[in-house]
Amino acid sequence: MWDRLTIHGLWPNNNDGTYPQNCSKEKFDLSSLDTIRTELEDEWLNIKALPDSPDHTGFWEHEWSKHGTCTGLSQLDYFSGALKQLIDTPSIVKEAEMNHSFVKRDELLKFYGGNEFAVLVCKRGYLSEVRVCHQKEMDGNVGERMGCPEAILREDSCGNEIKIAKFVVVHTEDGEDKEEGGLVESAAGVST
Repeated sequence: MWDRLTIHGLWPNNNDGTYPQNCSKEKFDLSSLDTIRTELEDEWLNIKALPDSPDHTGFWEHEWSKHGTCTGLSQLDYFSGALKQLIDTPSIVKEAEMNHSFVKRDELLKFYGGNEFAVLVCKRGYLSEVRVCHQKEMDGNVGERMGCPEAILREDSCGNEIKIAKFVVVHTEDGEDKEEGGLVESAAGVST
């Protein structure tokens, strides 16, 4: 079981709710990430494929192809930049997960800097993503946190009480391990 939020991705964005995608045909090269592979395994989990699965790196490949190719960064710089933006999981989230309870929306937003600095995305009342926005530096790297554009803020979909799910590994009858539940934190890069 994981006890923290993780990364979903780093997405360049056009400030109007749209974003560029699939900007080049540069193939994902796992070997280019050798120096950060352990950190990727710990912090940017593929919740749909266990580490020994052949599909385990597919999530990184998808994020690179769809979003990373639009940043102008190398694969190493893209993934390293996203890892540097990971925010500690608030203790109220950990407590709610342990106690099978919920967090208050205002308390969670306060941790992330307030209403303008984070977007809470829920699915069926459960926290699915926390989206935060960053400036884009002149060299293409991820800059400082910033208030999210109005178009991004409108993507907020959580109510006042947010349920917190947990990841658990379920052993199925056929001997396979399957992950269920989940928490994902998403860093949304913003082009300015």
